[in-house]
Amino acid sequence: IKKTMLSVVATSFILGVLPIYPKAHAAYNITVPTQQVEVLLNARKMAFPDAKPFQDENSAVMVPIRFISEKLGAKVGYQQRSGKQTVTLKTDKHSVTLTVGSSTAVVDGESKTYDSKIIVKQQRTYVPLRLVSEGLGQSVDWDQLGKWVWIGSKDVPILEELNLKKNPMSMVTKYF
Repeated sequence: IKKTMLSVVATSFILGVLPIYPKAHAAYNITVPTQQVEVLLNARKMAFPDAKPFQDENSAVMVPIRFISEKLGAKVGYQQRSGKQTVTLKTDKHSVTLTVGSSTAVVDGESKTYDSKIIVKQQRTYVPLRLVSEGLGQSVDWDQLGKWVWIGSKDVPILEELNLKKNPMSMVTKYF
């Protein structure tokens, strides 16, 4: 009985400690579910129809470029130059030029380098969210715990902005 109890306690301890050490997951072939990255634009959650945001090996949040750029009011253009695909984003005030496979972008005429490269995955061009958002003049904040990216304002929308009508309090006060 002592040996059985000792082995149960030892196994519980080992399995309890494994989530702390990411390399142990690979060594013991354990899969840990990853939390989906969520993106909020002006305090409203964005729904990505088919290609979902993810974090790359540099912890950068990667998003499908056309979807996020158009939501930020930019026109997206693609060109093939010297065997490389170039993507151009333009608004009235800002322009961003990116090359697939590169970690450098030209933002409003100024070259900027990021940790992550622009990639093509599942026939979608993914770009670091911070590059596109800040390049188009938006502020970006990251909530590590909840895996939320805030673009623009963090002000919660009021009912009228959400096209919801106000109901009188008398509808619910009778229950209290």
